[in-house]
Amino acid sequence: MIRAILLLQFSQVLGRALYILFAMWYINRWLGVEAKGTWAALFALMTILGTFSNLGFEAWLTREVAGNAIGRKQALAFLFKAKSMLWVPCLLVGAWYVVENDYDLVLAFPFALALLFDGVGVAQQAVFEGKSRAGKIALMSFLKSGGFVLACVPVILWIEPTTLTPFTWLFAAVLLGRVIYGHQCWKLLPEKAPSITGRAWREFALMGSFTFVTVVYFKVDTLMLASMKGQLAAGYYDNAYNFVEGALFLSAAAGTMLYPRLVQSEPKARATLFDHMFLVVLTMGCAGSFGIWLLGNAVGDLLIGPENFEGSRRALTLLAAALPLMFANGLMSRYLFSCRMERLALITSGSVAIFNVVGNALVIPRHGEAGAALITVLTEGLLLVIWIWVGRRSPNMLLRVLGIAAITGAVAWVQLNTDMGMAAGLIGLVGFSLFFLYRLKKLRMVL
Repeated sequence: MIRAILLLQFSQVLGRALYILFAMWYINRWLGVEAKGTWAALFALMTILGTFSNLGFEAWLTREVAGNAIGRKQALAFLFKAKSMLWVPCLLVGAWYVVENDYDLVLAFPFALALLFDGVGVAQQAVFEGKSRAGKIALMSFLKSGGFVLACVPVILWIEPTTLTPFTWLFAAVLLGRVIYGHQCWKLLPEKAPSITGRAWREFALMGSFTFVTVVYFKVDTLMLASMKGQLAAGYYDNAYNFVEGALFLSAAAGTMLYPRLVQSEPKARATLFDHMFLVVLTMGCAGSFGIWLLGNAVGDLLIGPENFEGSRRALTLLAAALPLMFANGLMSRYLFSCRMERLALITSGSVAIFNVVGNALVIPRHGEAGAALITVLTEGLLLVIWIWVGRRSPNMLLRVLGIAAITGAVAWVQLNTDMGMAAGLIGLVGFSLFFLYRLKKLRMVL
């Protein structure tokens, strides 16, 4: 499983690195920070609506496939029955937002197509995940980000576009190509299986609602910044968030490959396996935080220029502190789903989503990008504490998390208020990297 995780991490990191190069370097330098804000707002809108239209299908279908509880016909029928009820209202909401904010319709319409294509691609990838087909998962994941950027290269070289419009159409075309490639997933499912019951619909709705509210508090800050402070503020924040969002794929790879194993394990073995992987992911997130504090500003200056990145520095410093919490929450949600605790996941994530939206509404008018970043840190921390206390019921795990939160919070303060940031970043990066390798060795023994 370690090799599968590394393969998936490599594909996701490569794809995300290419996307960051496009979104941060090309759009900011050649089209401007306001264009970056427009791209970020439309992309965030598609992500939120896409999550609602997918409504937890990926997590639910992966669990059913891993447990051999669904057949080919049932999966396809369930897919289109569920989505046919959701795509139309999502498209209407998206159209309203685009018109209300005076976006160019030719620029925005491809995101509607991308919404449909991505919905099918998500279901296809879920089947590959349930069958632990690491190579297929890696390629499907890469196509959405890295494949899109590679397709952009000839457009940039030959057409030299001055607007975002060619890229939005190309994005939709790449997602269509991913659907065509992924159609082979359905052959992995048996022809016949028990019919889908009402319980499956309830579980699907709960898991989908959970996924929706988590993406809301991931993406709503960009939309609120664009509406309350303008496209420039949204662009500054998204430049900082690109670093953190790119790193999240490292933990997502671990959760993707671990999830089927958790579903198939007995309760005691499931808890043991999860606890070891949790510490690996948590220390990996800490190493990522210190890496961003050490190198983030330099990389940002290199990609988009010091003058364009200046407005992103404080937000980046704060968002880096949330990275271990985000890593841990991503894995914890998979554990809750494997234990069929999706109702708990929904109630708790819904509560912190309300906290996130209200907090952003209060702090963005005065503190802008930095205020949105701080609310993100607090939201992730609050959710993780609740999940450990109520879901995993492990005081030792909670103490470890609180200790790491204290360390990262202190270093974030050092980064913002002293000249010792580089030294603290280097020491922390080396220390947590070594601890990560130690925890990885312990995980190998369990596997």
